[in-house]
Amino acid sequence: MREPLLSLGHDLPLLHPEIQDALDRVMAGEAPAWQLAEPPPVIHRRLPQLDLLLPEGEGAPAILFLAGVPADPARLHVAAELAFASGAAVLLPGDIAPLEALRLAAEQGVDVARWGLLGEGKGTGEALGLVLARPAPLALALLCPDGGRLVAGVNWPPILLILAEPGVQGDELARHLMRASAPVTALRYLGAPDGFATDPAMAGCGPGRQAMAQVAALMREELARA
Repeated sequence: MREPLLSLGHDLPLLHPEIQDALDRVMAGEAPAWQLAEPPPVIHRRLPQLDLLLPEGEGAPAILFLAGVPADPARLHVAAELAFASGAAVLLPGDIAPLEALRLAAEQGVDVARWGLLGEGKGTGEALGLVLARPAPLALALLCPDGGRLVAGVNWPPILLILAEPGVQGDELARHLMRASAPVTALRYLGAPDGFATDPAMAGCGPGRQAMAQVAALMREELARA
């Protein structure tokens, strides 16, 4: 396993102290994950749910779509650490600068073959396309909450769509993936007891919960027909 990310030139903790405390309580069995005061901004590798969220099969490639993750350096560290420690590629939020994304990959020992920016906006609905040289090249796309474009995949691996928080961004992202016929294997929300954001008792659910449940239902139908 690679060493964890330490910094991007910023002396910041990997997690906000309040979030770290909440995660510690979950790890100690003192609180279920879906009752955290603030949903974790990313899925941290220390959470026991991680083993359930990753696709089955030894060495199965995956792209983790972390929707709704604020693009501050501390949280990006955790996202990159999770992705590369688990052998997966990561999709970071659309408002991260392209060079920051490349730097995150390079610091984890990923051979960055090439990259390109589609459009000129920064976090305004444009998409960043990255192709990382792993055993087989993977195509990554950074999607933004107000639309954006899904980059055509090159050898798309199975995709596990993980939503850090229900809402419009996640709904739109799921619709983009379905329209692009991407090989989505599951739609998950960290904290939902069954892995899907359909539990009305779940804390932190905003007005996007009903739409989120509808998207999850559509995903189930798509997977059943696959």
